[in-house]
Amino acid sequence: ERNRLLLDATITQAQIAQRFAERPGDFDEFRLSHLFIAEQPDSGARAGHPLSPAQALARAQALRRRVDAGADFDQLASSDSDDAATAHEGGQLSSMFGLYLAKPFERRCVR
Repeated sequence: ERNRLLLDATITQAQIAQRFAERPGDFDEFRLSHLFIAEQPDSGARAGHPLSPAQALARAQALRRRVDAGADFDQLASSDSDDAATAHEGGQLSSMFGLYLAKPFERRCVR
């Protein structure tokens, strides 16, 4: 039944173009990296000392200043991110489509 339905389905280039036009940004692919600062490192974070929220914010702000001053983000993520799963890859997350990003987050991403 499924194969018969697939054989009978016809999608035109115009329909594809219309779908893309109706949903701008949904099919843009984002390659994101992050530099994660943990307040309370747990089993998913790299070894470190627990930080208060104020200490974590101060650490994040200091790292942001370094990035803004031209420091290499990948190197900082490798050396300073508390995310054990992504630090060794320069903080790189899995690629994702705009469809799956929260709109406020998408607006902050660099295209």
